[in-house]
Amino acid sequence: MNKNQDNCNLILKKWSDRSINLIESMTLLRGLTLSNYKDKFPVHEHYRTSCFMTSEIFNLEFKVYFTTENAMVFCQKNSHLASEFLSLSYIIDFTKELTNLVVGSIKHDFENLDVKSVLSFPMQIRSFDELFIKKNLSGKSKINLIDYYEVFWRVNYDSSYIVISICLEITNPTEFYKLNFNLIKSDIHLGEFEYL
Repeated sequence: MNKNQDNCNLILKKWSDRSINLIESMTLLRGLTLSNYKDKFPVHEHYRTSCFMTSEIFNLEFKVYFTTENAMVFCQKNSHLASEFLSLSYIIDFTKELTNLVVGSIKHDFENLDVKSVLSFPMQIRSFDELFIKKNLSGKSKINLIDYYEVFWRVNYDSSYIVISICLEITNPTEFYKLNFNLIKSDIHLGEFEYL
């Protein structure tokens, strides 16, 4: 592994750790843990929400995979509703807001590094649909794209979990690897979070 790969793996780990902090802030749950997730296509998690970010030097996608039962545990405490009153629509909106929050924090990192980027709206699909998505963010084959990184993590709370994934495609390696990734922090302080 070369220095550039080490830097990318380090930044992906920082963003994954930050995701835990943001999930704890959003869900009001404490004691979340992060573990490696081995399955590259978690299609057994019924739903997937995601948000994209693009710039002149990279593309990024953050995804949350979940089942209704597991995600309900993550959004129940913040909602102040009993589980029988949490609709699928509410759970999907909650995870879409989570993807937006994480990608927004990553966008802020790049703004601090003087890299301009734009975000998509969060979206939701069935996880099974991902099996039919054969190309990465720019449409190039992943086999031919050297600077492509993808990590999967399982976020655990008691016996429930969601799966998060960060896909990073570097489209201008010369400029991207000049960035000082040491300036990016794992933690971020949001203050009180209110989900409407």
